[in-house]
Amino acid sequence: MPYGGRGSGSLPSAGVLKRASELLRRAALVKGDFENVLDEVKQGDFVYMDPPFSVGGRRVFKEYDASVFSWKDVVRLRQRLDQLANRGISFVVSYIESPEAEYLSEGFEVSTVSVRRNISGFLTSRIKCRELLISNFLPE
Repeated sequence: MPYGGRGSGSLPSAGVLKRASELLRRAALVKGDFENVLDEVKQGDFVYMDPPFSVGGRRVFKEYDASVFSWKDVVRLRQRLDQLANRGISFVVSYIESPEAEYLSEGFEVSTVSVRRNISGFLTSRIKCRELLISNFLPE
């Protein structure tokens, strides 16, 4: 989340930022179609996915258009989740509460969280919504 003054809370300490930097040096952040990225996943990897939301044929955020992530992509993602689970690769997917999220989560572990959308420049335009955290492992 971008820094927005007192309303954003305090900045992380130098120690926290240094530790995050050390951990990120070992991480691979990859951009591309999720199927191409998931082809590279190996045993022992942990995969976090935060796809654009395709909810009932409408866009949740105006900066996405319908070609970015469609129902066909939701189906492709679900197939890949099954493949990851069958290979024993741990994953978490965050997805807005919706019938599409229910489809993605069937048979997996699910936690529901309340999130605040901070993409608006105006505090009064920011909304809270619920997202599902879908995973193939039990939370500790």
